[in-house]
Amino acid sequence: MPETMSHSLTTALRALLDHGYEVTFARDPGGCGYLTDLTGPLGSHAAGTGNSPAGALEAAWPRPGHVRSPAEMYDEDQAEPCCRTCGSPVGIFQGRGDGWHHYTGNGTADSPVELYDAGHAPGVAWRQAGAR
Repeated sequence: MPETMSHSLTTALRALLDHGYEVTFARDPGGCGYLTDLTGPLGSHAAGTGNSPAGALEAAWPRPGHVRSPAEMYDEDQAEPCCRTCGSPVGIFQGRGDGWHHYTGNGTADSPVELYDAGHAPGVAWRQAGAR
């Protein structure tokens, strides 16, 4: 493991691997930070994102009794959703059901919001507000 990994990350990874989980990390090319995917021994799946590998792991597998909000993963108080596959902004829109959709625009007269089909289902991740 790289020397930059913290002791707590090493301990958490060891515990997950000892319990039969498969863990993968990736640097998100869309600018959402780091991504992690966990697959449990019985087929369960969890994913998380954060500014560091440790943050991404904790987002997917929080400490017992602690659930992190998306805003806790970042230095600022606000976080915005993005697609973990392509990095584009995603949202849930009134009149379009309760699913996530890719969109462009800022919701202003000069830059109206337009939904589009990116060719893949949005995988929701979080990034610092204004990072796009």
